[in-house]
Amino acid sequence: MQQIGKYQLIEQIGVGGFGEVFKGFDPYIKRHVAIKTCSSKSEEIRSRFFQEAEIAGNLHHRNITTVYDFGVEGDLPYLIQEYLSGEDLDAKIRRKDYLPFAEKLFYLIQIARGLSEAHAQGVMHRDIKPANVRILEDGMVKIMDFGIAKLAQQQTGLTQTGMTLGTAAYLSPEQIRGDSMDVRTDIFSFGVLAYELLAYERPFRGEQISAVLYQLLNNDPKPITDCWPAAPPEVVELLDRCLQKSPARRFQDGADLLRALEGIQRKGRQRSDVYGQAKPRTEPPTVRLDSAEDMAKKSSPQRGLDDFDLTGSSPTITEEPALARPDTPQRLTPRSGSRPSQSSSSLSLTLGIGAALVVIAGLVGWWMGHRGPDTDGAQATEVSQAEPEVEDVASSTGGGTADGSITPASLAGASAEPEAPVVEKGRILVPSPGWTDAMTVRVGRAGKTWPLTRRRSFSLDPGSYDLYFELAEPGYSSQKSLRVTVEEGADKTVSSPISRPAALTVLASPGRPQGDVLLAGTSLGQTPVRRHLLEPAGYVLEIRPRGEADAANALTQSLSLAGGQETIVTFDLSSKRVRVSNKPIKGRKN
Repeated sequence: MQQIGKYQLIEQIGVGGFGEVFKGFDPYIKRHVAIKTCSSKSEEIRSRFFQEAEIAGNLHHRNITTVYDFGVEGDLPYLIQEYLSGEDLDAKIRRKDYLPFAEKLFYLIQIARGLSEAHAQGVMHRDIKPANVRILEDGMVKIMDFGIAKLAQQQTGLTQTGMTLGTAAYLSPEQIRGDSMDVRTDIFSFGVLAYELLAYERPFRGEQISAVLYQLLNNDPKPITDCWPAAPPEVVELLDRCLQKSPARRFQDGADLLRALEGIQRKGRQRSDVYGQAKPRTEPPTVRLDSAEDMAKKSSPQRGLDDFDLTGSSPTITEEPALARPDTPQRLTPRSGSRPSQSSSSLSLTLGIGAALVVIAGLVGWWMGHRGPDTDGAQATEVSQAEPEVEDVASSTGGGTADGSITPASLAGASAEPEAPVVEKGRILVPSPGWTDAMTVRVGRAGKTWPLTRRRSFSLDPGSYDLYFELAEPGYSSQKSLRVTVEEGADKTVSSPISRPAALTVLASPGRPQGDVLLAGTSLGQTPVRRHLLEPAGYVLEIRPRGEADAANALTQSLSLAGGQETIVTFDLSSKRVRVSNKPIKGRKN
């Protein structure tokens, strides 16, 4: 076979249980494509192949492989996708390539962006693993192979457990148990992938598949700090949340995960270790001036440039790095016995004093710019408003140090008496959910209630606080709380735990009898039922012939309703058929 449809076959690039994959060429658009065929006679595999074409073909995102076309040549279904260069992430992990932390984090962020788009469309991948992630030459990431993906609310009738469909080490506990699943199963698999990429070890390991599955169901993962001692706390916390056994304790979807990853990226930690990972610099640089005796010694006739070597003691003004660095700048030190040049004395002293003044001025600016608001209680500010007032530095800091070091307090003329260290407040940042203007938040039961029409910022002393969220919209209301720990001088972003509502529409097929609708035993009235708002969860829908109290002739359907999705159920009581479809709820408000 040299051609499928209009596409020319160039070479075979892969073989799977479903069929073959070819590199091909589109003669009309003049571009290379990947041609995936399904030669299997298994009805389940063929159904999955058609499902992949339907699901992936409707996902359009730069971090998801693009599907161009689908067709059937004779009895051979084929799928046309963009041709991807580069290599799978799995290959980089197997080789244990040296990758800086920033590069690994960028890969993870791109995967989360692709998942965020899929989850927003109500699609869960169900097979997130390094072998299904392609890294292109320019560093772009593409999520591949939606062969076992499905719509989160759709009952496809295909294999539900995933036991033989995904790699065992990346299965979520609910996949192993065969429980109902939603997009949070991808969050768990992402957590395993992220752990393996960062540490080059899997969190759940065993020589037999049964041992791996047992660990996934029952054991906590091996702490990543055992493999990577320099792991930033934010990364440890993110992995711990992804790998929770209970879906309710994980990130709730790709968008929630993406926000956390981008928060880690913004921190921009600068720290060196074997993986090139980052560590924050928490201390301001210390600037020291030589003592009067040392200055007097160095004010003696200066040596010429040719009389200096590249080793020895510190120059007049030094900046002590907060962390040891492998490449310490070389310093100029006079060789013993060499004769200085008198003409360079005044120039050296002038340059030294000038450099000291520049560094001191920079320190004052740094100190003033990094002081947080020091106000009592929780103070909420809006992003568009002016920054909170910062109190005068001289009134809140101590003086110079005993060893002659210069501190911002001594520059401001404060008292030389040592004072207790100032405790910097932390901040809780609460972003607007975006899909409603009716949600509010408050800190503590008696705190002021703030509308979440935009992001809110609460400046608080270190400690634990309860945040109370409330939503009251026509047909949908919810109240939930979160316990949040505030750390000194740190920002903590907390998203509302109130999920975007799901919508349910129940319609009789055209020309067919109407019915009475019960959801989880509660009557929703007679059909048609349109856009009934509900808490995202699993439900049992029952449709009875109108006016009949007996459930003998009723239709029963299990539903998994997801936030931001409208589930449309079309039924025919005569033929006992039910069709379930889904579409995103458009618009800012539900």
